[in-house]
Amino acid sequence: WQIILLLFAFWAMLKLENLIFYLLFALLFAVALNPLVAWFEDRGLKRGSALALVLIVVVGVLFSFVGVVGVSLYNTIISFTNDLPSYIESLRQYESLDNIIGDVPQSIENFNFQDLLSQGVTQGTSVISGFSRVFEATLFTFFFTIYMLLERDYLIRIVRRLAPKKWKPRFKDLQREFAEVVGGYIRGQLLVSFLVGLSSYIIFRLFNVPNASALAIIAGITDVIPVIGGLIGIIPAALVSLTISPLTAITVVVLMQTYPTLSNYLIRPKVFGKSLALSPFIVALSSTVGLMLFGIPGIILALPVAAMIGYVLTKYHNVPIMEE
Repeated sequence: WQIILLLFAFWAMLKLENLIFYLLFALLFAVALNPLVAWFEDRGLKRGSALALVLIVVVGVLFSFVGVVGVSLYNTIISFTNDLPSYIESLRQYESLDNIIGDVPQSIENFNFQDLLSQGVTQGTSVISGFSRVFEATLFTFFFTIYMLLERDYLIRIVRRLAPKKWKPRFKDLQREFAEVVGGYIRGQLLVSFLVGLSSYIIFRLFNVPNASALAIIAGITDVIPVIGGLIGIIPAALVSLTISPLTAITVVVLMQTYPTLSNYLIRPKVFGKSLALSPFIVALSSTVGLMLFGIPGIILALPVAAMIGYVLTKYHNVPIMEE
């Protein structure tokens, strides 16, 4: 019977993979938002009212950000599209890039909008399907987050009842540490990503790099990806800066790399505290495992999960996963 139950559980996990991801992301958001809800509760609001107020603030800020960034990004994309042929031609002065560029300018000049429309019609189903999956993930995650915040005490009692007996005396400590590790990581990552985007924007404006807003947004968003996120954000900035001069490109790359280096020693320790005290090797390993198993969602979830596992192994099994 145990083997049958194990096989059934494995089959169910494969079938419910998307649901598991929705629940995990909802759990992360719920843990990150709970301190703000509790802050309003301490000031006399009931939990439902406090949650509603927090959601209004969060959704309002999110929509405002998306609106401002969306308009800026749209204008930047239009500007970049119009300037793309001149960018490519300016890169032809570097012989090493000539083979890579090839006939791109001619292809742009021969671009036929009717062909794009016909391709859009034939591929419209896949595009709509992709948007529907994103909408589905956002909707389910949003509502699961609300229910987890509303029924926090009830869900904690269920988990406590299901926990093995040897873990029950440590449950409160684990619960507190989980909130500190996961919540601190999410709040800290949002702040650090914003600072990365802001510093990148300042660098681009100082050197008159075209499409500074879009490049800064890319740098801030890709910073969420551990290990390789910084490199992904630097590549488009380097290519666009190269259209000005090699010296500008080198300077921009050096400055963009200098800020994360200083941040690792000065800003991140204060922002994250001990919420993510993992060694660089564990960070790289857990991120790679998450990417290989589950793609982009896996690499985002990898660090908070690794931090929790590392905390348990370090504190209760004397395995020094977490750094002092």
